[in-house]
Amino acid sequence: MGPSLIPGAMIGVSVAYLIIDFINAEHLQLIIGVICIVFSLKNLLLKQITLKALNNKAGALIMSIFSGLTSSLVHAGGPPIIIYFSAIGLAPAKFIATASAFFFIMNIFKLIGVTALGMLTGEIILTAMAFIPLAFVGNWIGVKINTSLNKQLFLTIMNYLLLLLGCWLVMTK
Repeated sequence: MGPSLIPGAMIGVSVAYLIIDFINAEHLQLIIGVICIVFSLKNLLLKQITLKALNNKAGALIMSIFSGLTSSLVHAGGPPIIIYFSAIGLAPAKFIATASAFFFIMNIFKLIGVTALGMLTGEIILTAMAFIPLAFVGNWIGVKINTSLNKQLFLTIMNYLLLLLGCWLVMTK
């Protein structure tokens, strides 16, 4: 994992907890959805245009800050990381492994903030525990997909999923 991903996520999570009372979650969700749609359509329809501005440490830092921020405010930290990983053309194995490690570490950090704000309840813990089997199934599916897809097909599928996620975020706001 790049050295600038985790510090950026921690900055994003920290800022989110500082501004949580001032943010309109619906507006933020709409903005994230539109960005997902635009980015995925750019990648699917205009492949020759690349986002070289993200292909450096500053790009990693900025996108991981956005991931920490959006993950904490509207539980949508995936799009900024998918955009960043797609922009740098990360290979499927590194994409899945890095995303898994990134979100695991970031969610541990988020847990500290949620606990400090008194937002962690028994009901939330039970709900999280109920989804543990799905995490294992998701990891198993990820491994199977990783071994059967080439890089270009993998990135194309990720962009279609990003498009679907963007549409869902826009329609459910």
